Amino acid sequence: MSIAATVTAALLTMAAAQPAPRCSAEEGRGLPGPWGLTVCERATRVTVVMYDEPQPGVRAVAVASDGALGRAGLAAGDVIYQVAGIRVSTGADVVAAIGSPDRAHGLTVSFWRNGKPYLVRVWSPGS
Repeated sequence: MSIAATVTAALLTMAAAQPAPRCSAEEGRGLPGPWGLTVCERATRVTVVMYDEPQPGVRAVAVASDGALGRAGLAAGDVIYQVAGIRVSTGADVVAAIGSPDRAHGLTVSFWRNGKPYLVRVWSPGS
């Protein structure tokens, strides 16, 4: 095996061995949701420039890039605070609010990224 092939194989092995993103102890365990979304069980607090105090939300630790949520613009690390106009403060709230894939067509999701609020509309896969 050539040196380049050995280095490539080692890099691929290291990349594959990277642990999946996890929730911190304060955020509890990760809860799987639709289309590759994984959110933390408990609320996290994030600092948002428009508010005087940190605000509650739920951190996404994994978002499948080929799923409806990923295509809508959500990414790992985003803190979801509202789904379909309803405030959410636990992972179970997020999973329940998104619900089944047929309900998600046109669903709005509000989240914070880097201290700024965003709102996206989620379209069901295949629509």
